[in-house]
Amino acid sequence: MATQAAVHKRNLESAILFMQTEHAQTLKGLHEEIKNLQKKCSDLTFQLNMQGIGDDSPGSQSAQLEELKKEIQEQQKEKLEFCQELQRKDKQIKHLETEGKRTKIKHQEELRKRSEWEDKLRADLESKSNQVAYLTTELHKLKRLQLESASKQTYIANASGLVPAPPKERMSGIRRSHRGARKPELEEVQPVRKGSGSTSRSDSPVLEAARRSFIERDEVEPEICERKLPPLPPIRAATNERHVMFQKVVPPSHRKKHVEISQEVQVLAVEHLSTKDQKWATHAQESRSSEMN
Repeated sequence: MATQAAVHKRNLESAILFMQTEHAQTLKGLHEEIKNLQKKCSDLTFQLNMQGIGDDSPGSQSAQLEELKKEIQEQQKEKLEFCQELQRKDKQIKHLETEGKRTKIKHQEELRKRSEWEDKLRADLESKSNQVAYLTTELHKLKRLQLESASKQTYIANASGLVPAPPKERMSGIRRSHRGARKPELEEVQPVRKGSGSTSRSDSPVLEAARRSFIERDEVEPEICERKLPPLPPIRAATNERHVMFQKVVPPSHRKKHVEISQEVQVLAVEHLSTKDQKWATHAQESRSSEMN
């Protein structure tokens, strides 16, 4: 029983193996047949396509050519339009570039002119400022000269104005020492130049004329008119203090040319006399006494 079962099993296995082998060969043949059929189908399709092109008429080909030509012409027209548009854009760009350059040059020229105008105005302002400073300096110099001239004139008037007036009877015999006194020479004031900026300026003509006028005024000798005074009382020599009558000429505040000084003031001066003045007073009293006798 066991031997029959084993033989039956071996027979079944060999049958299955045979069936598998046959099935594999059948599948292989089917695949080869499919490939052949596919190849044949592709060949037939190619032949059909080739036969369809060959069967077209010449009219259809010329129509296709005309359509292709029209498309080419339209494309050329579009290309030409695009080229023209591009050229127009290029011209506009060049025109805008030219206008931009012109505007830039114009603005640069305006800026240069404005800068030159500002420099000119700045130079004018500096010149005017220097001129104002110079005129102010000259005005101060002129005022200083006026003050110095007025002070010198006052000093000269005070120095030459005190003249002793003796009695009327002995007036001709007494020497007037201060009548012909010489005036001190006025020193010419040299103006100090102050440079304003980088330029040096000469003295103003107004200052020169004023200085000359002051010098000419100082050089003019005042004409003093003598006025007869009433007789004075005799001088007493008994006391230490002496009452002496002096004649003082007060000039005007602003001296002018050819002006006669006629104002005189009698001043009673009480002071201690020196030894020389006492001798002079004693001599004057003796002369007065002898005349009265």
